[in-house]
Amino acid sequence: MRRYIILIIVILMAFNLFGNTSYSLKNAGLSLLLPGTGLHSTGNTKAGFVFNGIEMAAVLSSGMFYFSSINTDNNAIDFASVTLNEPVHTFPEHILSKMEIYYSSDYYNSLLPSKARDLYPDDVDKQNEYINANTIADSLAWTWQYQDDIDDYYTMRKLSRAYYQYFIYAASSVVLNHLVSGIFTFFDVEKRFNVELDNAVGYSDGKRFIFNIGLRF
Repeated sequence: MRRYIILIIVILMAFNLFGNTSYSLKNAGLSLLLPGTGLHSTGNTKAGFVFNGIEMAAVLSSGMFYFSSINTDNNAIDFASVTLNEPVHTFPEHILSKMEIYYSSDYYNSLLPSKARDLYPDDVDKQNEYINANTIADSLAWTWQYQDDIDDYYTMRKLSRAYYQYFIYAASSVVLNHLVSGIFTFFDVEKRFNVELDNAVGYSDGKRFIFNIGLRF
């Protein structure tokens, strides 16, 4: 996601640099900022509304999936807090994740010596270090009473993660829509207004302005 944002900033800087001399770049910059805007400016309203619609759907989907993820995770934590009669909302994430698998913290702790021996079979000091580092303190202890409770908690947490993954997809589509809209607008303007792409640095032949954008295919 960060790379997409950086790419948008770089493209915006490029559009601003050449915006005073290129009608195509000005409108492409508008569409890059708000998909479809530049197309409305050139008169291609049908394509403009398509990008507008995609943007609205992608933004709404991003918000819906993000808040669904947060809400579902909060419901899982509230469920665990009530079921276990423990302040689970204060537990760190790595403990909340372990609660999806192990029915109690005591059971998890009882497995640590065996795991330590598997990891460091010939080093007792490292075994003890591993055990001390991973032992769950009494303040973070839990004990599920029923397997169904574990299953319900796990299902809610899994659904929350799925919603968050959908949010990433939707947010990525927002970024992609900005990029595609900007590129489409640039070439749409070039086609509609006969702005030629040439290898010259940039000059006017008296009828039209010819510029070089340095692209090779």
